[in-house]
Amino acid sequence: MMAAARDAARAAARPPLLLGVTALTSLAAEDCRSIGVSLPVEEWTVRLAELALESGMDGIVASARELSSLASRFGRRLQYVVPGIRPPGSAAQDQARVAGPREAIASGADFLVVGRPILRSSDPALTADRIVEEIASALAATGSRWISRNNPAAQA
Repeated sequence: MMAAARDAARAAARPPLLLGVTALTSLAAEDCRSIGVSLPVEEWTVRLAELALESGMDGIVASARELSSLASRFGRRLQYVVPGIRPPGSAAQDQARVAGPREAIASGADFLVVGRPILRSSDPALTADRIVEEIASALAATGSRWISRNNPAAQA
């Protein structure tokens, strides 16, 4: 299935970023065991990432908790999309393996998925601004240039 998606995408004038999904951030170790996965979550995630890479995926969706293992195994051969992002003080809700924006970026995330902490906030705009500030600070700490409409100095 992933190889078929890869072949179809490569035929496009502007190919999309193809992502393989690893262990969902809502799954804890006991959840994995209950669905028949005998490997520890980290090992299972690495195995799923291997399959994605072998199938020609450009990246994977994975928890920040597994990024250090993934980065040491695959380096920059994959892009890392990280869901389950929760800013400090946010509830994990139904997510078992969450991380803050700073932790995810420091671990090697290329893209962050933030939904409920903003959508369920009493002040979504303020919450989003604080998350963007944390992302900018984390990127600055890694030496990355942060470019956004809110940071014109970085655009120079």
